[in-house]
This record gives sequence, C-alpha cells and structure tokens, in this order.
Amino acid sequence: IRLRRDSLRLYCAPAINLFIHHAEAITLDNRRADYPLVPSRHYPEHYDVFSVNGVISQVQDMFRKKDLGRPVSTQAARQWPAFESFSHQMEYSRKREVVYWHHRTKTSLFHRGFDHTLAFIHADGSYPSDESLLSNEVVSVSLTCTNRELPSQIRSGDITGTTGKNAAVASFRNITRPTQPLWPVIDGSLHWSLLSAMN
Repeated sequence: IRLRRDSLRLYCAPAINLFIHHAEAITLDNRRADYPLVPSRHYPEHYDVFSVNGVISQVQDMFRKKDLGRPVSTQAARQWPAFESFSHQMEYSRKREVVYWHHRTKTSLFHRGFDHTLAFIHADGSYPSDESLLSNEVVSVSLTCTNRELPSQIRSGDITGTTGKNAAVASFRNITRPTQPLWPVIDGSLHWSLLSAMN
C-alpha cells in the first residue's frame, strides 16, 4: 500500500449503521415451529436484523378477586433465555420446562440478505410438546438493526446532524460515502473450519 498525503485524515472516527429497534409483535400459538422476525411490515426495505438482543412476552394471569368476585387480568413479563446462553444447567433442575429462544437465518429468495426467524426450543433442540409452555402470549423482541442498502445513497458531506437525545458538541460531516452492506455466506461447513482453526 502506498501512502499519500491525503491517505490519512486527522480528527476522524469510523461510523457504523447500527441502532436499537423493536420487531413487530409475535403472538405464540403453537401452530408453527419458527416465527418470522419482521423489523417493519410497512418499510421492510429500510431495516435488516443484525442481532437479537432480548425476548420478553406478556403473560395473561387470570385470578379471582376476593372482594368483588370477578376475574381480573394482570400482565407479568416473562424473560426468555437465549439458546446460546450459559443457563442450560437450569434444564437439569427443572426437567424440560425451560424454553429458549433461538435466532435462525436463511438466505432470502425475495431480496438480498437473509430471512430471520425466531424459534422456541428446549436445550436439546426439540420443540415443546406441552402447549401450556407456549400459550397465547404476545412476544416483544429487541433488535440491533441496520438500514440495509439505504445508507449507500448518502453522498459525502450529507451527514451533518445528530439524531436522538444527545446533542453534538462539535460540528461534523461524513468525508466518504457509506460502503455497501456485505452479507456473510451461510455454509455449515464453515463452522467446522472455524472450530478446526481454534484447536
């Protein structure tokens, strides 16, 4: 690489197009193995899933109020553990009651990139047979997203303002155009190659 006078810039920092976003709500109904993970139904081309941060659901608990004698609905949030987490020892103490969420990806047939789904499984990868474990709950999924290929339309100098609550303490601008997104290749054999390289 030959360095020129304009190869290095002072007072610069890299920027990445990642932000927190919530997926469309998912209703568990025990009728499917995987549930589509959709960041936005209205603007699907504006969002792509980078990672899943957390999964919670609202459980409807019905109990009888003593003084009035009528059913009352209360909501309690359930925090689902990730399949890739280190909490699988809970499976031994609670038999097969523990259900994990698992983020799955596959190459999309309709657009560049991947289709994302969310599965609810036991530690051994099997699906819950007890319907009470996946009752009619509304699931909220926290995501880290990108804007897909939208940033590639930005020209040099277009980014000059901040978003969110934190105001900028200095002026800034982008000195280059954002690069095109590059999706990884999904190939099961690559996992074995990685494990071999780590040994």
